[in-house]
Amino acid sequence: MKKTKIDKTSKMPPLRGVAVTIGTFDGVHKGHAALIKRLKSFGLETVVVVLEKPFKPVDGLLTSTTEKLNILSSMGVDKIFIIPPDSEIFNMTATAFLKDFLIKNLCASHIVIGHDFAFGKNKTGTYKWLAAQAETLNLQIDLVKAVKANKETVSSSGIRSALKASNLKKASALLGRNYGFCGTAQKGRGVGAKIGFPTINIKPESNKILPTGVFAATVKIKDVLYPAALSIGRRLTFNVGQAIVPEAHILGTKLVVKKDTKIEVELLKKIRSEKKFPSVKALVSAIQKDVARASKFFNL
Repeated sequence: MKKTKIDKTSKMPPLRGVAVTIGTFDGVHKGHAALIKRLKSFGLETVVVVLEKPFKPVDGLLTSTTEKLNILSSMGVDKIFIIPPDSEIFNMTATAFLKDFLIKNLCASHIVIGHDFAFGKNKTGTYKWLAAQAETLNLQIDLVKAVKANKETVSSSGIRSALKASNLKKASALLGRNYGFCGTAQKGRGVGAKIGFPTINIKPESNKILPTGVFAATVKIKDVLYPAALSIGRRLTFNVGQAIVPEAHILGTKLVVKKDTKIEVELLKKIRSEKKFPSVKALVSAIQKDVARASKFFNL
């Protein structure tokens, strides 16, 4: 697979006849995949301009910067240009952004945008505005219409809502893949081991959206994939606070993981919702059923 160049500077080497698309790409969902597909259809060098963070504050991220770059790179684009949140680019007018950044700096000849995207100060760089500039600037402007999944328009906000409602099935349908997160192993209180189900406590990346509940999941540690029953929640039975903590019980093997070990999690199926149990005995009974259902999912 060819290596994607990632650039965080304000300049890039001159290119000729480049196809460019722009966006936040939080989640890199089915709609974003349609943009990349159109971008690559011209047979030109491809550049994706990515906002490092959403322009407007959002309640949690679907993908960290690293995750976004990894997914976009896997799609086979040639170059990725990252715009940090404090960039002076955000103060550019639409005309300056188009002429000085996209055309002069990136050498754009084809620009692909989504149905709801606009750029430049005060968001005046709409598709209609771009189309009006296209002929005089010798540009081709392509608009990618909204992508639907199960009759719903795919959007990052829609996926956030689904995850906050712990609707993993809907979120996965809109994303076009299973939802996951990265984090590091942390030392817990050892309660899981005491009740017969040792777990790995995982500290996720900052501001990452996590659906609550119990899930069948895969846990990747040092390039080895393990099946797991994964609980994400506030540990309601023990009344230990409001922090949402992912805890993975590895199925079929005992595993000792050192603190701060990097972990990748992929959520495959929701087993049940988060629940407060009246006693530890009731909790243990529920965990036994959770582990059995997760094991059945993996045919263990």
